[in-house]
Amino acid sequence: MSIEANLKSIRKKIEFSCEKAHRSVSEIELLAVSKKQPITAIEEAYKVGQKNFGENYVQEWRQKSQEMGNSEISWHIIGPLQKNKCKYVVGKVELIHSVDDLELAKELQRICVQKSQRQNVLLQINLGDESTKSGAALRDGSELVKEIQKMKNLNLQGLMALPPLYEEAEKSRPYFRRLKECAESWFEGKNKVLLSMGTSHDFEIAIEEGAHIVRVGTALFGERF
Repeated sequence: MSIEANLKSIRKKIEFSCEKAHRSVSEIELLAVSKKQPITAIEEAYKVGQKNFGENYVQEWRQKSQEMGNSEISWHIIGPLQKNKCKYVVGKVELIHSVDDLELAKELQRICVQKSQRQNVLLQINLGDESTKSGAALRDGSELVKEIQKMKNLNLQGLMALPPLYEEAEKSRPYFRRLKECAESWFEGKNKVLLSMGTSHDFEIAIEEGAHIVRVGTALFGERF
């Protein structure tokens, strides 16, 4: 199937999941995960209406953003971010999903002050306590939220998580539910706390459990190179 056909299919699934959960489709942002995909695939997706793209690697994102050169595209960094790469992304991407410790947040804040910028970020939580995945430990989440909220140049908008991968998508549900519970507990008084959760494998479940951003790659572009 073409990227256009895949995009239509994904959007229909988003609509159906929203209907099941009594939510508005306008609450959901589809983020096209374009890591390891050729620039031609991004161009094709853009031509058929996809404007939000997520990249894992700063160097790859820099190359692609320069090649695309389009101010209408909203770029997100969704992979682990090294402190020495912060200077490249601050003020250039819509949202950093992968802030996972206090030192990284402090470095982002430092660069933001240096550049007179304010940067939107999410705190990534390692819900499954998996050694192979990035993310702050669940036990540290509440304190990290408080500390990052003190940083005037960082706009902490919510949480991100990538649960353990199960063959059966339904098994992701408790993790998504847990992230929403954390958001409700840790962000007292904040009207809307963004939840970035759900991938090609389980985004429909994530929407039912309160996701605002779903990160879909393979279902849109096909397998990576």
